Amino acid sequence: MSFTPASSDSATGLRVLVVDDHMDAAEALGILLEVFGHDVKTSFDGQQAVETIVAWRPDLVLMDLSLPLMDGYEAGRRIQAHVAAHPDFPLPYMAALSGFSGDAERERTAQCGYTRHLVKPVGPDQLKAVIAEAARHRDARGATPAG
Repeated sequence: MSFTPASSDSATGLRVLVVDDHMDAAEALGILLEVFGHDVKTSFDGQQAVETIVAWRPDLVLMDLSLPLMDGYEAGRRIQAHVAAHPDFPLPYMAALSGFSGDAERERTAQCGYTRHLVKPVGPDQLKAVIAEAARHRDARGATPAG
């Protein structure tokens, strides 16, 4: 199975934040997303992720849940609180990355603001689907593709 970018033009040019405390994993996913034509930043802890989201306004956030300083659950709650306090702030499409796949875990991530709960390792079809969903989310809120 090979990684190929989604064929839809609307799925190109996303601003993507990859958050994982395993630097090699974050950077490898970031490089792949850049090859697909996306503008990518990486963060390695939850606090840095929240700061980057507020400052950079990504279209898509792929966030590991087990992070130092602030876990992905708290980071999700803080982004929801920021959006509630700043109605003009564009809510990014947020996908949690986890090794856990149970219903309780999925419910918990949904309560923390994540639209998708992806179980590691993320397969190519799942990644393409999330990119396409994030592009539709971006387009629906009226954002312009990153350049």
